[in-house]
Amino acid sequence: MQLHNYSIRTRSRRSGVTVKTIRYYSNQGLLPPAAIAKAGYRLYSDRELERLYQITGLRWLGTSGQQVRLILGGQVSLRELLNSNSRGNHKAGTDAKPCARGATHGRTR
Repeated sequence: MQLHNYSIRTRSRRSGVTVKTIRYYSNQGLLPPAAIAKAGYRLYSDRELERLYQITGLRWLGTSGQQVRLILGGQVSLRELLNSNSRGNHKAGTDAKPCARGATHGRTR
């Protein structure tokens, strides 16, 4: 199966997440591009689109960027994180505002 790479703008339109937010996640190491075009543009496949959905979903749940990194890296499970947060053990500064307000993740409303 061959994966097709799409521009950041195309992925932004498909996901409902702004180009600026996708670039931010990429710069933070949460969403590395699948490839870089000769002109220097970041290209993203369906695999990265799915990861973007995971990131935005986790952020919507209120996880911090660091917590997202730990979950996606497999160092902590979502269940462990949710259990620790429900017991009030989350660290100060980990409250995050949901990203991509109104994002439908490719679904129509």
